Amino acid sequence: MLNNRKLNLIFTNDDGVNSDGIISLYKVFSEDSDDFVNKLVVIAPNEERSVSGHSITYKIPVKIKNLYSDGKLDIYEATGSPADCVIIGSKYLLPDVDLVVSGINRGPNLGYDLSISGTVSAAIEAFVNNIKSISVSLFQYNDPDYSYSSLFIYKFVKYYKDVMDDNLFDKVFLNINFPAFEKLKKDSFPIITIHDFYRHKAELEPRLDPKENRYFWIYWKLHPANFDDSVINKIQNYLENYDKDNNIFITDIEAVFNGYISISPLIFDFNLFNTKKNNYIEVFKILKEIAKKTYQETFEQYNIMKGVK
Repeated sequence: MLNNRKLNLIFTNDDGVNSDGIISLYKVFSEDSDDFVNKLVVIAPNEERSVSGHSITYKIPVKIKNLYSDGKLDIYEATGSPADCVIIGSKYLLPDVDLVVSGINRGPNLGYDLSISGTVSAAIEAFVNNIKSISVSLFQYNDPDYSYSSLFIYKFVKYYKDVMDDNLFDKVFLNINFPAFEKLKKDSFPIITIHDFYRHKAELEPRLDPKENRYFWIYWKLHPANFDDSVINKIQNYLENYDKDNNIFITDIEAVFNGYISISPLIFDFNLFNTKKNNYIEVFKILKEIAKKTYQETFEQYNIMKGVK
């Protein structure tokens, strides 16, 4: 049962205020076809701040600039980090914020990524200030299409708002990852996942400049995930028993790399399993119900938008 509560929202990211992911997201929410948004403040870095982690600017001032306002939607750029944006947004621009959404990030935030991600760190900054939060990422780097993921998040928040103030979610924030749309298993519900250790590792390339001074390029290398039949069978078993209480747990990596939307309920040390078992089982159950309704409603509206019969 949906209530009539309208939300005050803050959106941020680490790709920058002019990135396609956040633009797609705030357009869907500002259109507000289901009428549950009261106020939306977008405040994001004025340039890309990927892999900035949870950095907070304190030695120099952070400046903001208003880019757009229409009464319901305000857009600002900031010279600071994603975490700075959450601090300014929640303490100055919209103190009565109900929910912070960080994203949609270009590229996934899974496993080890969470410790260095500006996207996830913005959600954590909200979380540690007792503000409900969601980080959102799309596993696609080249010409990503955010239309489906934006609509999904809008529909998800419509249902999540009715449970997010429950005591079960007091110490929880959500990390949602989408596979690229062409790889998405479109006939399957999203998977409520646990956190895993990712195959992203920092690599180092030493070089010499013309004056024989050494310098370094640090870059990321994606180590491919290889899954045997046991993982595929586990996912299939999970989906076949979706509406039942079970002890089948899929990791975020297993889900996304196999074409499923991953919704991970996390605590500050990144794993809900450190809470009481009966609590996380109940959280998983509630999120399954929301994910199922979101999936069904999103696909119906998305197909209408795209003219699919």
